Amino acid sequence: MTTPESPSQSLTRMLAEAVAAADVSAMVRSAADTALPVVLLFGSRGLPCALDRTAIQAWLTAAGIDATVDATAADNANGRTRALEIVLSDSTAGQRLADQLLAPVLHAQDSATRLRAALDPLDLSAEVVPVRRGSVTVNLSDPDDLRSAITLAAALGVDDIVGGLDLVRAEGQNALAGRMKQLLIGIVGAGVMVEATPDCVHAEADITLTLSADQALRLTERLT
Repeated sequence: MTTPESPSQSLTRMLAEAVAAADVSAMVRSAADTALPVVLLFGSRGLPCALDRTAIQAWLTAAGIDATVDATAADNANGRTRALEIVLSDSTAGQRLADQLLAPVLHAQDSATRLRAALDPLDLSAEVVPVRRGSVTVNLSDPDDLRSAITLAAALGVDDIVGGLDLVRAEGQNALAGRMKQLLIGIVGAGVMVEATPDCVHAEADITLTLSADQALRLTERLT
């Protein structure tokens, strides 16, 4: 007979799953003096701010999460901050924290779904994937001289993006990636990454775009 989870166990599992999905540098553990779990932060990865007590407290407060931030007992003893604890006031605060951590992940998933739908009519060989920390990647891979990247550029208003380039050579493929980056910066803004992987004996050439979730939505709007 399976023993049902206690409310504390359920909240601990929910937070642990959110931490893992959001790729946060943290762990969730039970506290000895309370039924509520404690979130132990080891770094800023997956967070909207630095590993700083004041900054994280401000983030929690702005998000409506009733919790306090403190250094660990070990850090308090030696006077250094290598980790921070988020101490929840109640289970509602824990649920809100899980939702806040997952928000960028869900935003990236939604953006990827919308961009995939916008690319489908173009008949590209494209794989659109939401990745951790709220980004979206678009892999354009073809055995035929990077046709998908060229088609996407044409759909964005540049009909001759390969003019003067020899796409048989790695230099030409890298140059195409550079032109694609400049094109996309003009549409979705700075920060977009475009990388070419030249073809070899075992794999065809491809170009990979990496965009924030908001940039993916801007690209979707341009295509629809």
